[in-house]
Amino acid sequence: MSTEDKVADVGNRNYIDVLPTEVLCKIFDRLDFEGLKTGSLVCQRWNDIISTSGYAERFVFEIDMYFKHDSQEESMKQMLAEVRKMLGKTKRCYQQLKWISDFWIDDQEIRLVWNAIHPKITVNLHSLELYGANTAMMTVFPEIAEQLPSMVQLRSLILEFSGYNDYLQNPTILRSNSVNHLKAITNTKFRVEMPKLENFEGSLSSIYPPNENLSSLTLTDLKNLIVGNFYSDEPNEMSKSAAYSLFQLWKNIETIKWDCGIEDEIFNLLCNMCTSLRELTIRSIGTGRKNYRSMIHFDLTKLTNLTKLEMGNTYIDFVKLPKSIRKLKINLYHRQMIQTLIDSSKSLEELQVVFSTSYEVSLLETLSVLQRLEVLVLYGGHFEESSFLHMNAPLERVRQLRFVRCKLSTKSFLGIQEKFPNLKEPQFC
Repeated sequence: MSTEDKVADVGNRNYIDVLPTEVLCKIFDRLDFEGLKTGSLVCQRWNDIISTSGYAERFVFEIDMYFKHDSQEESMKQMLAEVRKMLGKTKRCYQQLKWISDFWIDDQEIRLVWNAIHPKITVNLHSLELYGANTAMMTVFPEIAEQLPSMVQLRSLILEFSGYNDYLQNPTILRSNSVNHLKAITNTKFRVEMPKLENFEGSLSSIYPPNENLSSLTLTDLKNLIVGNFYSDEPNEMSKSAAYSLFQLWKNIETIKWDCGIEDEIFNLLCNMCTSLRELTIRSIGTGRKNYRSMIHFDLTKLTNLTKLEMGNTYIDFVKLPKSIRKLKINLYHRQMIQTLIDSSKSLEELQVVFSTSYEVSLLETLSVLQRLEVLVLYGGHFEESSFLHMNAPLERVRQLRFVRCKLSTKSFLGIQEKFPNLKEPQFC
């Protein structure tokens, strides 16, 4: 090969392709999130390293402040020294911070750690997680919350800590123009000002401020909601006018898990206004109902996008469902609820039934109309060896039959194979 050919060959070689993975990782360490996304599109090898290998774990910064009580002070000094040493060397753009604090940690120690990592680490964060069972984290959290607006890349915020909060008179304001996911299982009082928020899990009082102007709330992008009362001192009631103002903001909401009590009137309002709902789970309806002997009916037909409904702990007599429903969990509290199943016979694919009264035979006599049914789960019922002989016709699509906390005289039922010809084995829990 001539000298000219050797020079040409050297010029045509792609030396990036022969770099060891370890060297590429050090290069990737210096990229921010957008740079990494671009890098993953360069070639299959880079995409495999960035997206599917263990490399992504290098962008998680974890602070574990669980120390043995008898050596807490020394362990704290050692941990701080290690954090400062590492931060002084690294040029890595961490995307996730997970911070766990022990009960014995005080607020001054929390501040020392925060001052060490902010803004060195927090400026590139996409996810911030704070965990602990101590008052110190609650004390310092308002100071951390003040810095949220400066974390412009932050997308996810998870808060799981509790403690004594009697001295915190005013709620902490959580402001961010970038966060779209918020999980807050904490008894600290806070309010949400996050216009891009799409997913929220936390107390109802955080997104429904009692005695405050709801028109200032920015929750119009909310799509997925889980609300509950995680601590006994949280308010559990909502006026109709407040609910109306709140539900007006939820025009784009797709899933709701209401894990606390809701009044009949408020539930009706929700079903009439949040018409984009695809999935709805309600723990209990009518917590303040005075007359439990009155017939309780609900009409959900305006929820034309609803495919999944769970109300297994609710005591209602009848519910009229939209034709879109595919998955249903109900409490068979009244015989009229059987009519709900008949009305949904053309669409229902998954049925879960909680037995509060002895309507097992009535249910089995009705099952044959549910010809699209694929999954059947039975809670708390009483079934004898011959119970399934009450079915009028087989259900050929059923591939899963599960008994949960049921009273069974046997686990071998007569005619079970004929009634469910494509069922392999029933499941018992």
